[in-house]
Amino acid sequence: MLDIGITFQLIVVDTNNNINRYRCKLIDKNKESLIIDYPVHDATQKTAIFENGTDFTVHYVVRGDVYQFESKLLKRIRLKNIPGLAIARPAIENIKKIQRRHFARVNAFVNIAIHSPEGAFEPYITVTHDISGGGVSIVAPKKNPFEPGMMVEIWIVIQSLKLTMHYIKTKGEVVGSFDQDSHHHRISFKFTDISESKRQALISYVFEKQREERRKEFL
Repeated sequence: MLDIGITFQLIVVDTNNNINRYRCKLIDKNKESLIIDYPVHDATQKTAIFENGTDFTVHYVVRGDVYQFESKLLKRIRLKNIPGLAIARPAIENIKKIQRRHFARVNAFVNIAIHSPEGAFEPYITVTHDISGGGVSIVAPKKNPFEPGMMVEIWIVIQSLKLTMHYIKTKGEVVGSFDQDSHHHRISFKFTDISESKRQALISYVFEKQREERRKEFL
């Protein structure tokens, strides 16, 4: 489950209760520790400097499933002249699988195109109703081509607060159709084949939107 080369996302809460996310790779491991390369901040792309004892929540993806464990920085090391960090290795029973419904979700209107791999319908171009790291939903007329269990291809374009554009293509499945009003349904899709980097871009986007909404509440 913890294979060399896997990408980790480290989540660190600073003294102001701000959530910061960093990317790194697992480059070695032993019985006591996991050796990672120096983490890079998702937003600033700067290499992070942490003090020994810094606590992390670690997320990683295996075959489309997201796992989480708690860890902390043990020490700085060099591995064959490559600088790295040794973080505490969790016991197997402390690695938890995150259910898709636990992904943070936010209302967001971003461009989305939905395609049928079998050509069952013409490309459906609209905007999202809400979005998360595990899936999206749209609002569509009650007469629409989507049925629960249908497999689709999803294209999404998101823009971070730093104006970075992310073009996300993934396979998905229709998981539900719910009444939105007398004329519309809300159609929910889950991602079934999304790369870890694209999922992390979505998760970061969701948290950016949530922080933006919280700031507006205090204006």
